[in-house]
Amino acid sequence: MEEELRANSSPDESGFYKGLAQAPLHFNNMVAELIDNAISAKDKDFNVYIDISSEEKGGDNYIVRIWDDVPGISLTKLKNEVFKTGCPPSTGSDLNEHGYGLKNVLSKAQELTKADWTFQTRDRDAIQNNVFYECRRPLSFSQQIFKRDGKEWQPFGPQSTGTIVTLHLPLTYLQTVAVAPGRRGSLPANISTIMDYLREHLGVYYRGFLEKGIKADGKIFTSIEMISPDPVSHILPDYESKNSIGPISINYKGRKINVEGEIGLIMKESAETKKRKFYYKHAPDSQGVDFRIGRRVVATRLISEIWDRERHPSLNGIAGEIRFPEHEDAKPPTLNNKTSLNFDSEIWSSVIQAVNQDIPPDKLPHGGGKSEGDLREELYTHIKGLAKLTHEVQQDYDCGNGVYVDVYWNQAPTKDIDIYEVKKGKAKALDVYQLVMYWDSLVAIGIQPSHGHLVSDGKTSGVDSFLKLMLSRKDTKNTKYNLVQENWSVHGIKTD
Repeated sequence: MEEELRANSSPDESGFYKGLAQAPLHFNNMVAELIDNAISAKDKDFNVYIDISSEEKGGDNYIVRIWDDVPGISLTKLKNEVFKTGCPPSTGSDLNEHGYGLKNVLSKAQELTKADWTFQTRDRDAIQNNVFYECRRPLSFSQQIFKRDGKEWQPFGPQSTGTIVTLHLPLTYLQTVAVAPGRRGSLPANISTIMDYLREHLGVYYRGFLEKGIKADGKIFTSIEMISPDPVSHILPDYESKNSIGPISINYKGRKINVEGEIGLIMKESAETKKRKFYYKHAPDSQGVDFRIGRRVVATRLISEIWDRERHPSLNGIAGEIRFPEHEDAKPPTLNNKTSLNFDSEIWSSVIQAVNQDIPPDKLPHGGGKSEGDLREELYTHIKGLAKLTHEVQQDYDCGNGVYVDVYWNQAPTKDIDIYEVKKGKAKALDVYQLVMYWDSLVAIGIQPSHGHLVSDGKTSGVDSFLKLMLSRKDTKNTKYNLVQENWSVHGIKTD
């Protein structure tokens, strides 16, 4: 005897949105979700704005506003589509819209703080009727929609149609713009630096839309405290050398799809490379190629996901891009929150198989090991681990007059202050003099170093004699210079 029974599988409302909020979604991905929503509605001549402002009452929470001038959302779509989880847009898009993004963003926001989020929009019909529509916390399976007087539309918002999203987020969440596997060092503590990271992410993600300069398909602006919106520029690696990838023909379910791109080594000492905070540095956490579908970069810094190689200092400096054609129905899918590709998909397997045939793992460019910047950051991390809570450890410490010591360690409440000049390769006599310059600059601003360290991979013959000379002298405060040359191995750091 068989009897059919049915379980109640309708989701628990509270648990559902709390579950969505647990999905990994860094701040840069949150902003990108909202930009994608705008571009999917209008992929030419769009303007999107992102602002981070302080809360009126201060503290560690900030107001984040994202608004656009695209066609806005009709009341019908707002009622029947926008808040229906898993309901993708009715029109096709290269942005891999799943119907989860907005709900994922709002779920995350309402779990991070108790403050309201608001979602405001108006289309042409709403403008004609002098109204706009607003949704606000909490998310619900029967989301409330408020019709509001058009006179109450935010003055900073678009003068025509568009959408405004306002979120209240803690500093600790904004700092996730700097989080990356293998990243060392402390997270940015001020909004200006956080915005620099965010702009770099957006310049990479949307370079296909921004790369034509004044003829770009659209514009993205950022501001702090609603002052002087600054356009985001497209970002590419600053190559020292590069080779073409493809065009490669991929056979997928009886159809041929061509992908192409380039791979090369970045110019590690260029001004462009040195100013990068997240991408295209000569470091393990930024090595790899990006994957782009149409005009949107959907995955970045891929090495092991394509080639059977783990991240290693020998691959430092590798960068590039693989471009999948625009408006292709069959394309590698992204995760529901679009933080990366679904690397288990059949079409992605076809892509990497073709790329490996074009560029086998043993033909990848050789990046030449750790850079001086990598070594400096490893030393900073090592000293940070030794420091006590009362100590101050900084990289690029400002000694005044445009002079910055590589690593500074103030061991308060004692009077010990150690300074470090780091070098990749053998130290030279000139490097000793540079350490002395750091010492003298600190003394000039009222800070008395106790020890100066020149850390390098060995030394040339002139270093010992110059050290001996300087050890016999005193600074302007009549304190003897206390300098030493050390190998990287003293700090447990390998240079290859």
